[in-house]
Amino acid sequence: MLETPDISWFDLRKYDGLSELDLIGWHEQIKSRISLMEYISDDNTGSMGESAQSYIKTVADSIKINPIFESSIPPHEYQSTASVTDTSALNYWSAASDEVREIIKQKLDFGDLDDLYEMGDTPISELTNDGKEFRLYEMVSVDLEASDAQLRLDFDKWLLEQRRKNDTGKEIKDKYSTKKNFTDADFARWVKDLSLQIFDLYAISKFEGKELSKVNIANLLSKGKDFDVTILEKINKTLFKNAMQLITRKVEQQLSYQIAGISNTKQ
Repeated sequence: MLETPDISWFDLRKYDGLSELDLIGWHEQIKSRISLMEYISDDNTGSMGESAQSYIKTVADSIKINPIFESSIPPHEYQSTASVTDTSALNYWSAASDEVREIIKQKLDFGDLDDLYEMGDTPISELTNDGKEFRLYEMVSVDLEASDAQLRLDFDKWLLEQRRKNDTGKEIKDKYSTKKNFTDADFARWVKDLSLQIFDLYAISKFEGKELSKVNIANLLSKGKDFDVTILEKINKTLFKNAMQLITRKVEQQLSYQIAGISNTKQ
């Protein structure tokens, strides 16, 4: 039987600042915990290298001191994560025939692996539409992990840029629905559901090879009052599952798409 963990580090007051977090702030909280989630979700955790385990321990120790991470990525650096982008020469290269690869090599004067960076930055359409004043057909890459709302937003921005480049048609208005994107209402729900608190208690304990039951978690979340059976019922029914589903790469990526969209709009 696993040992009961030392949870003396846990203090609900350390999480008070969550209600003030915006899109970038929530992205940072989830991104910072992804490695911890992947570790406890992997049945083969024993095979993880020492450097990886050392990094995850650093994350766990940081959460114990201050569970709210400050954002480490400037907003403008999210620009390259749009869910709808030009298909690059590098993307096309990976699925191209030898003949097409030879054309790309000649167009870009491809010499060594350093030129892969240029391939990644060069839309394939720029290599296949020489001499045309405008291009009628384009190849784009679409990440279907993004929400429908974000795909519409990114496609509208991509299309507007193409119209400007080619001087064809009228500029479209930047109208889109954010219905399925994450909003302040979602952030408020994550705070109300104590999602990060539940995740941190469970994940850190499991990482340390200890066992923290849902009863223990409910007791810690009762804010020092008498044991609240209502909290335990909610944890068993929805809160625990919601907390585990929040810390995922899919959620982290969607938040980064939305940040990229906002950054592009402000430019």
